[in-house]
Amino acid sequence: MKNTREKFQCLFQDLKNRFTVKPVTGKIMNKLYLTMFLLFSIFIFLSSSQKHTSVKQIEVKINSNIETIACLYNLTRKGAEMGYGYGSVPFRKKVMKQFSHLKNHNAVNKTAEFLDRGLWATPVWVALNSAPFPEGKLLYELPQWIYETASSGKSVKDGKQRINAYIESVNDFYRKARFGDFIKKNEKQYRNTEEEVRRNLPDKYFVTTMEQYYGKKHINYTLVPSPVMLEFAGFGAAITTEEGLMVFNIFGASIKKDVKDSIEAGSRKFNTSDYTFNDPERIRELTVHEFGHSFVNSVAEKYHDEINRYNYLYEPIRGRMTELSYLDWWNCAVEHIVRAGEIRIAVAMGQKESAKRLEQDYVNKYKFIYLQEVIESMKIYEQNRVEFKSFDEYFPELLKAFGNIDPSESQEIQ
Repeated sequence: MKNTREKFQCLFQDLKNRFTVKPVTGKIMNKLYLTMFLLFSIFIFLSSSQKHTSVKQIEVKINSNIETIACLYNLTRKGAEMGYGYGSVPFRKKVMKQFSHLKNHNAVNKTAEFLDRGLWATPVWVALNSAPFPEGKLLYELPQWIYETASSGKSVKDGKQRINAYIESVNDFYRKARFGDFIKKNEKQYRNTEEEVRRNLPDKYFVTTMEQYYGKKHINYTLVPSPVMLEFAGFGAAITTEEGLMVFNIFGASIKKDVKDSIEAGSRKFNTSDYTFNDPERIRELTVHEFGHSFVNSVAEKYHDEINRYNYLYEPIRGRMTELSYLDWWNCAVEHIVRAGEIRIAVAMGQKESAKRLEQDYVNKYKFIYLQEVIESMKIYEQNRVEFKSFDEYFPELLKAFGNIDPSESQEIQ
């Protein structure tokens, strides 16, 4: 900045000297000085802005706390049995075998309790907001819904006690498993995973587009790949600070779509090496989806009762939504909204073919049958950004899309 300023000062003095060679009136000279001063100020402003304005980038970082939780998932009965239908990632199998002697540890049992209640995300949120194991303790306050769901009776106080007890059990597991040594021993695997993800990050303007679309900004955005996590798993989570949200997307390995299509069509056989983090399409779509939750969930929480007025819409899709772990209408409605946001942001980034494919998959394969109504409402939001500065402001209007749906036209989906 200092060199730039000095250059413009020299330019200004040179221009001044040039203009003072010829005799001119005082008024003309004053106008010339004023013009040059304004030009000089503009140059300084632009050079300063260019230096300090940067596109917000997505960070990629392995998290040892998340790896510990992923290990615990795999040691539970439900986690061990969970798979995509082909087989498990070799690294995940390695973890299950190496730490099988601890499958009856208290931390495994407590994790199993969460999973049996459908609370897969709760341990992830707890780990993310805690100091590194084995000295884990909550560093940040968790959202109230985490405490309520952790409790047997939606008691925040009871939920906090249960979560603190869970953290202590995980600390003990970490020590007994010598899990820190495991992470160090497999450091090369973890570094390779990070590099694969970094090579496949979404467009550099993705975060800017998403923030502009929702009319809200977060502190930073981090992808947390987990070689130990269940295949195709994905969790959106956050840390709440005084400055705002730090947003995270935790995810396991996947199979590239063209490879998966070939396997399912029977044109090739599955190989465990097909699981990868080198999958740009998966990373882009999962990133848009999970980061999208950070914009949608916070405002949806404020309209919990309003959303549940349309809970009669859940019955036609209850079976399919239960299979996808959306066990009530509120979560189902939020998923409709987040997925509609994915599609509209893809359109905003010029990825119309991707947007079309996403919509077809979500409606036909996953049975989010109310998606079109939500998308049409979002188009209204996009066309009226002068009136609605942010998605939060428009949200009450968006919910009317559910009210316009005739439930009698929705047949039960098996």
